[in-house]
Amino acid sequence: MASHGSRIAVYQLDEHGELAHRTADYVIGEPSLYGRRNSPGFASRREGSIMSGFAYDNVHHRLFVRDRAVNAWQPDGRILVFDVHPDRMENGPEAIAVFGQPDFESRVGGGVGPRSIASLRGTVLDEKNQRLFLSDGDNNRILVWDVAPERLTETPDAMVVLGQTSFETKSKSSGPRGLNAPDSIYYDVTHDRLFVSDTGNHRVLVFDARPERLKSGMAAFAVLGQPDFDGAEPGIARDRLARPSHLAYGNTYQRLFVADRGNRRILVFDASPEKLLPGARATFSASRISTPAPGATI
Repeated sequence: MASHGSRIAVYQLDEHGELAHRTADYVIGEPSLYGRRNSPGFASRREGSIMSGFAYDNVHHRLFVRDRAVNAWQPDGRILVFDVHPDRMENGPEAIAVFGQPDFESRVGGGVGPRSIASLRGTVLDEKNQRLFLSDGDNNRILVWDVAPERLTETPDAMVVLGQTSFETKSKSSGPRGLNAPDSIYYDVTHDRLFVSDTGNHRVLVFDARPERLKSGMAAFAVLGQPDFDGAEPGIARDRLARPSHLAYGNTYQRLFVADRGNRRILVFDASPEKLLPGARATFSASRISTPAPGATI
């Protein structure tokens, strides 16, 4: 699948994972492969504005699509879910669910509550436990949805919020339970850990995200980039960060890669459970990197 503005092209692969042919087989977000809408800001069950970023559920053949607004002044916040099972795939399919809006036609932004998204920063799908994690940066929180097919409704409420004491608050704070403009997130499926780039507090928080442990307002169990949970000042050292943004993870050696945007470098941390302690030092640094533009992928 490939994203092209207000549409996603779907290509057929062969048994080797290569393109079966050069032309797309289906399109999502447009009525046909050769159609183009005249109102890209319009929101509906079939159409979005700027479809950028998606996650594929291999278990149930569903596509979770981030739909951003066209202009900066428009609300930026919804996730559309499409059934893309090969037996049911068609051009211009209807979404089966929408996150962050009260219905498929609305573009309401800036609010709080279990159905609102003020800003889409990062999303990650936990296939094993059928949960979707989303970083709502402007509301200083992480939202978590239960996406199991038997429980998924068309406009579901989030079941857990991190960084806030309730779904109705959005204050900035530090400590083991607070967040300040969270950005990128990563889910470690092996150990059920959620890594959160807490940009405004110049740190990365790590949460125990096992289904039986995850609950609203819970405390993180580890912090990187600060000497302790109370620290929130930028710094430049092996154990300090300044405006961290994107995260990546290497499963083989359990290494966490952090884009330390304010210091123009990437730090690498040993994230194995026995080494992941508060204030841990980076094992490697790649520096002399130009400052990434906001939202750039590293």
